[in-house]
Amino acid sequence: MKCFLLFLLISSQSFGQGPIEKNEFITIGGIKQYVRIKGKDMSKPILLFCMEAPGSSVMRQADQMTGKLQQQFVVVHWGQRETGETFRLNKSSQPLTLNLFYNDTHEMIDSLLKRFRRPKLYLACYSWGSAPGFHIAGKYQGLLYAYIAISPAINQWESEKIALEMLKEKRNKRAQKRIGAGKDTF
Repeated sequence: MKCFLLFLLISSQSFGQGPIEKNEFITIGGIKQYVRIKGKDMSKPILLFCMEAPGSSVMRQADQMTGKLQQQFVVVHWGQRETGETFRLNKSSQPLTLNLFYNDTHEMIDSLLKRFRRPKLYLACYSWGSAPGFHIAGKYQGLLYAYIAISPAINQWESEKIALEMLKEKRNKRAQKRIGAGKDTF
């Protein structure tokens, strides 16, 4: 009986059924990059979730953000170069450019598609990650079922100008209140 159960477990894993939970490094762009792969059923579609940016890691909150998605997808959280575990293991051997991140993203997608023997995957990118995401969606749409941009960075320069103006306005209002109250410092 034990041999039969072992056979079922091995055969279900080889045909892509059953849960998966792995933390590993994949060589992308000449360096090892961290991925966390989780899903209740390996036969589900792949969702590559890019939510980290150089210098910023949110991997600790990854399961909170995608826990429910792991029921319907094999979710791959990717710690891109200069973030989290990838940065702790190795520094980028090349200067950080958008083209470097475009190439890394394309290579990561190719690697996952080959590994899981899939024709396409879903790509979800958060904030800064939307820059490489839009590039991939425009240039390699044949690799994607869909691209999901979450809080995308559309025009960084314009966003920074708007944020600066908002801060100046808030500071001016606070200064006017303090002056009106007879206080000369803020």
